[in-house]
Amino acid sequence: MQSRYLATVLALATLAALPGLAEARPDLSVVTPVNRRLSFGRVPFDVPSAPQRIVIRNDGDFARVVDLGVFGTAQIVGSGGSLATGEEQFWDVVCLPVEVVAPSGFVDIDTCGVSCEDDWRVSVDLDCVGGLLDALEASVFIGAYQHETVQQVVGFSNPGPDPVTITGFAPHDPAFSAVLASGSLPVTLAAGERLDVAVRFTASGGDVTSVLDVLAGTSIVGRSDLSGLQRSQVDPAATDLGLVPLGTVYTMPVSVRSSFPTARTITAMSSSRADCVITGLVGTVVPPGGFAHGVLTRTSATLGDRTCVLTVAFDQGQGDQGRVAAQVVPATFTITADDATPDDGRLDFGTRTVGSGAIDRTVTFTNLSSVAYPVFDCSRGGDGFALVSVCPSEWPAHGSITLTMRFTPGAVGQASGAISLGVIGLGGHTTAWLSAEVV
Repeated sequence: MQSRYLATVLALATLAALPGLAEARPDLSVVTPVNRRLSFGRVPFDVPSAPQRIVIRNDGDFARVVDLGVFGTAQIVGSGGSLATGEEQFWDVVCLPVEVVAPSGFVDIDTCGVSCEDDWRVSVDLDCVGGLLDALEASVFIGAYQHETVQQVVGFSNPGPDPVTITGFAPHDPAFSAVLASGSLPVTLAAGERLDVAVRFTASGGDVTSVLDVLAGTSIVGRSDLSGLQRSQVDPAATDLGLVPLGTVYTMPVSVRSSFPTARTITAMSSSRADCVITGLVGTVVPPGGFAHGVLTRTSATLGDRTCVLTVAFDQGQGDQGRVAAQVVPATFTITADDATPDDGRLDFGTRTVGSGAIDRTVTFTNLSSVAYPVFDCSRGGDGFALVSVCPSEWPAHGSITLTMRFTPGAVGQASGAISLGVIGLGGHTTAWLSAEVV
């Protein structure tokens, strides 16, 4: 949404430079409001409040330049008078809230011209809150695969003191719909009561942003920002490999999900780069909501930032893409895993049975350079995987860091994760990928 709160500077009067301009000294004072604050309270969205007046008096020299700065929810709807010596000028101000989270705003009257002193400018603050209800989630993010509908409950509360009768909802984009989480409309919220709204996002054309408006008749009494994120059906174990030594060959799991209402056959799986090769997916029939699993093999042949775009094609069209980024760096370190394929950058826990208990394995990061590097974190990702070792503070020159990882089998299917070593001096994280199959 185009913000209406961006500060705009309105030049109301600019007079030609006159002799003695540098000596002119306006002396401004606020007549109304005496506390330099306009209190509007709570105002429905998208509708201006009743106007309130700012009156400024000038007891100094004639103000040759008058600039008005209008910020936040403030808007000027009328003005009159002048700031000649001994005279007053007024501005009628309304509060017009639009965005869910926005500053109340202020009005700045400036007679500085080319120089400025404190008594040549004054500011008046606005006390204004958008909506009669408080949004418990100012921004809501809902992710869904193509053709899938996902629901999330969004909460609002009535701070009072008056009851508010809710008559409807307006999500403003056909990708979203909204209904009461329970019960039927209209519903009256007493002070302190909560309203739960079930917001549904159907992914069909990419990411979508909108707002959810809560209506009381024609008034918008509540608002929350909505973001619908269409997930890719191509799901590599990681979308960013971080730092990868030149010449290494990494393998990692890659999955393709079908969100179509009927079964689909994968007819092709391609990559934008020859150094990324995908196997094990072509020819697989994927049921509705099901997954197909393959392997991505990546050869780090050239230095620099390298991103592979992975594209899947189905027998009935409507393919999808995923991305795997990497920063290929000089071969100053190696990663060795305690598994059957120790040099592929992945620690594989093999096939595990549901309920079989946890298993520990190690991964070793070896520093080939003569420089010791500070380590700022060891971050672990992925369900079922845990870091058992204590994260060290330094990666010694020509030394190694061995970390023990634990996998506890959960639900049946492919499990994937990562253990990343955050190193100061290498420009980022170096990562070992974690995998297991649970049967």
